[in-house]
Amino acid sequence: MEEKNIEMNANQVEFSEYLKYGLLFCIPFVGIFMAINVKRCHPNQNIRNFAYAQIILSIVMSTMAAVMKMAQPMIMDLIQK
Repeated sequence: MEEKNIEMNANQVEFSEYLKYGLLFCIPFVGIFMAINVKRCHPNQNIRNFAYAQIILSIVMSTMAAVMKMAQPMIMDLIQK
């Protein structure tokens, strides 16, 4: 029992790490995609709204990635049972 706990603790990464890397990698892709859509569909759109939307989407995407990564062991346990 003790060995299993040690092994699981060695594989765990803090939630803040997933948020940090999620934000780091999501912001450019979300920004490029949104810039193309805003320019094509909404030529009169305010750039401030674009910036707010980009920040909110990148935070949501990184949070969802972190939650799914943390839930992965539980999902695997359910599949194996």
